[in-house]
Amino acid sequence: MRSHAASVMIVSLAAGFTSSAIAAEFSWDAPASCPERDALRWRIEEALGTKLDQAAPLRFTAKAEQKSSKRWAVALEVASDSQSEPQHRQFEAVNCEDLAQAVSVAIALALGAEAPANEAEPPKSDAAPSSGAQPAGPARKSPTSLTRADVPKGKPQSRSSLWFAAELGPSLDFGSLPGAAPGVQIAAIGGTHAVGLKLGGIVFPDRSKQVSGELGGTFTLWAASAALCGQAERQPTLLRLCAGSEFGRMSGTGLHTSHVLTGTSVWVAPLADLTGSWPLLDDSIRVYGSAVAAIPLIRRDFRVEGLGSVHQPGAFVGRLGLGLEMLWR
Repeated sequence: MRSHAASVMIVSLAAGFTSSAIAAEFSWDAPASCPERDALRWRIEEALGTKLDQAAPLRFTAKAEQKSSKRWAVALEVASDSQSEPQHRQFEAVNCEDLAQAVSVAIALALGAEAPANEAEPPKSDAAPSSGAQPAGPARKSPTSLTRADVPKGKPQSRSSLWFAAELGPSLDFGSLPGAAPGVQIAAIGGTHAVGLKLGGIVFPDRSKQVSGELGGTFTLWAASAALCGQAERQPTLLRLCAGSEFGRMSGTGLHTSHVLTGTSVWVAPLADLTGSWPLLDDSIRVYGSAVAAIPLIRRDFRVEGLGSVHQPGAFVGRLGLGLEMLWR
């Protein structure tokens, strides 16, 4: 009811606009989860029966935003060269699809969309017109009889439910190697709707540790990971929470010896990963930040003769990451 009432208001405010322009203009600013502008344009043109290039010379600007999980709002502006100030209207819907549909209906009505063919016609009179009656002119369009259900939805599809992302950036490890160890992480994530799979890899090269003032050894860790993720979005933030495990190898090289000794250990660590990303240039180019918690199941004690224990991974590992994300959906 609210969106239908808004449509009628848009019709009334647009009725007084006149301009020397030759075409209608339409802009649509909405979150990525909303229908695309081309889909709305097609609905408007389908209701009008003509292209916007041939419609009344009005300029429409619509900006949609999510207020809460079940509340979306749009600000619709209608302007004309003959008016010094544009007219504004706002209305709401429970989701962006309904909001987009209400906007397309309101604009179609404002531009003079015809009533649907199945609309009931007024009864016809069999009596001949009186001699003083004026001949009937061309039938006027009846925009107010168009309802939301009459605007077709079928042709242009809204955004696909499939999505893919790639991440690359530095990472700082606490607990796997001696001290705070810098490294590089890379990941590929794909899914549908709110569920996805994340495959990643990390490398932390040559982290050294001293024992009793002497260099005891250098250590390296590399690992691949697989995790199941849940995704939630509240513009402009995109959040993913993943749970899975790392599989890789840790190696250490003892330096306080007459000859170099190298030892290796299998690395297995269940993990939880929380990542948030935000648009940088547009929705597809984003910056991300991540926090990872892992529990190593194998914690080899690397020892050097004469120095004893040089390094053993901690029982709990934490990591912080920051980098660029590419998102396709």
